[in-house]
Amino acid sequence: MKQKIPVLWTVDGGGMRGYMVAIVHDYLQSKLPLPLSHYITIVAGASTGQGISSLIRAEEKDQQGWYEEHGPLIFTRKKLATKVRVLLGQVGLVGYKYGKAYLHEQLKKAFKGLKLSDVRPTLAMAYNPDTDQVWVMSSEKAKLDPDFDFDLADATLGSMAAPTYFEPAEVTSKAGNKYTLIDGGVFAANPTLMTLAEYFKSHKGCKELPYVISWGTGAEKGKKSTLVGKMALMMVESIIGIQMSGSFQVVDFIVNLLYWFFDSEERYIRLDFDSPGVKMDDASPETMAKMKAVAEKFIEVNKGKLDQIVERLMSNQEAA
Repeated sequence: MKQKIPVLWTVDGGGMRGYMVAIVHDYLQSKLPLPLSHYITIVAGASTGQGISSLIRAEEKDQQGWYEEHGPLIFTRKKLATKVRVLLGQVGLVGYKYGKAYLHEQLKKAFKGLKLSDVRPTLAMAYNPDTDQVWVMSSEKAKLDPDFDFDLADATLGSMAAPTYFEPAEVTSKAGNKYTLIDGGVFAANPTLMTLAEYFKSHKGCKELPYVISWGTGAEKGKKSTLVGKMALMMVESIIGIQMSGSFQVVDFIVNLLYWFFDSEERYIRLDFDSPGVKMDDASPETMAKMKAVAEKFIEVNKGKLDQIVERLMSNQEAA
């Protein structure tokens, strides 16, 4: 029997590109007798990655269907209000494109009243602009202090409130205190390094590295060559895309180096997609079909690696 070691499961930000991760997760789920959540020691995400992480902890077995049903409505460009906000944003008068009410409503329906303290170990990345503080919302902290406990839907919304796309989220802790949060992708678009840091803080004296599965979302490529001529909202969107792409690469480099240094490369797996030109808020039928094809090709090409992950998860069930 293989040694049981903790499994850390992280998912990057990337808006609608999370759809590809959802498809592959559903494939993995089809190979497992229990919900995916039962096999993961800690799950962590930022932005759309937190949406997926929370769906895992809520034991949603049809992540692909969730994105297909709600993605085009979350990022709808047909509403007059969206068209007006985009026009005003181009001249710097409005700071976000989409309303967050529908997203919040669907998160509440998916999580059925769960609080952060109700779920298995989970880390949700967010940022508090009022205090200029990084927030790593933790289900384990939430179990100990009601001021760290939030509705899972609220914690997820806070992590997904990407600047320029959504206005900041107002969340209330179980203790009754109110906070303003924005997308954790502003500091941890790839949450793997933060997740490892939180893991080691709570496992003092740990002498070996955990098993890490880190999911990328196919960072947008090929359309950030210049910021010249762009205005306000559109320029900020391009800068955010550049920032996220840099975060993905730097974190992967550092974690790779860490695992190489401790001769544990086999315990770190980074999985990502080749999806040039897919914008974070593009939920058009054409783009959805493109991403689905990319994800299905990914499964075909990486079937051996995915089967090994399933085997590792099965052997680690009791450790989760």
